[in-house]
Amino acid sequence: FDFQNGYGLPNATLNVATGVICSNDGNDFSLGKLSGSGTLAGTGNWIIGENNADFYLTTEVGITSDRTDDYGGTISKSATKLIKRGAGKMTLMTVGKINATLTIEEGTVTFNNSALSVAVAGTNTTTVKEKGRIVGQGLFNVLAMESGAELIPCGSYVNETTPGIIKTSAMLRVNDGAVVKFLIGANSNSQLQPRLFTMNGTVKVELLSGYTPKNGDAFTLWTVTNTMSGTPKFDLPLLPEGLYWDVSELNGTNGVLRITNENTGIGAIESTAIVDCEVFALDGTKKASFTAPKAEVKRLLPAQLGMHAGTYIVRLRDGHRVEVNKVIVK
Repeated sequence: FDFQNGYGLPNATLNVATGVICSNDGNDFSLGKLSGSGTLAGTGNWIIGENNADFYLTTEVGITSDRTDDYGGTISKSATKLIKRGAGKMTLMTVGKINATLTIEEGTVTFNNSALSVAVAGTNTTTVKEKGRIVGQGLFNVLAMESGAELIPCGSYVNETTPGIIKTSAMLRVNDGAVVKFLIGANSNSQLQPRLFTMNGTVKVELLSGYTPKNGDAFTLWTVTNTMSGTPKFDLPLLPEGLYWDVSELNGTNGVLRITNENTGIGAIESTAIVDCEVFALDGTKKASFTAPKAEVKRLLPAQLGMHAGTYIVRLRDGHRVEVNKVIVK
């Protein structure tokens, strides 16, 4: 079945029955939602999710393997192009049904393949753009996270609080402005397992209910089988008094985040050190950033905040050491 128009059905649900192959005939074709166990093919873009609704993807996108049709003819393996658009969530119930370059422009794509054995988009590249999110556990060939995108290695497509693993057989690239959120629980934490890793985005940590931070805790956030490059940034939560984040091992192929205290020699930042300071309101809104000696930060805060009184979260960084404190400005 060939669609020969470039507008599509942006508010409709296309049900592709088993055994049916729909081609976009080289056009960009928009759909509200997709259902059925048939196949989408063609060299144009399939644009799915325009109506902002959540849906389960059960349709084969691209021909994932050579096979014979009902009349004895050969259907050859071929890739297509899939764009996720709209604010809704696309859930992949079965990983391995996509043979397409996958671009997540908006909304969330979620999946859970704990075996890490079948690539989400085959041998193709997956790109996540400014308003896109990946929340899942599985394998990619190449995964590129652009500015504004979010990646959460999560072992569930039902919640966003179960630590999981994202693996790539080729490359994972996280650009400046993109965020990778790592879930840290009492017994496990989110992890990345890329072959090649470029990390210029933000490492964000969420401490899950049931976990109590303590001195000496260590979390392997990534294990890279080949090489790593880039300069990660950090968005780390407040720790109990006397505990500090140590990020000194997050610039290599075995990325370990540690919790230390002031007695370890690598915990608290010295008062004379020059620190990069970021100031956030309690709702997470960034209010200021500046560089100054640590001892001068509190004195400089009122001017940096335009004399606005309130309670703020202040994040200080000196090389590999990170302190997060709650400060009241009067």
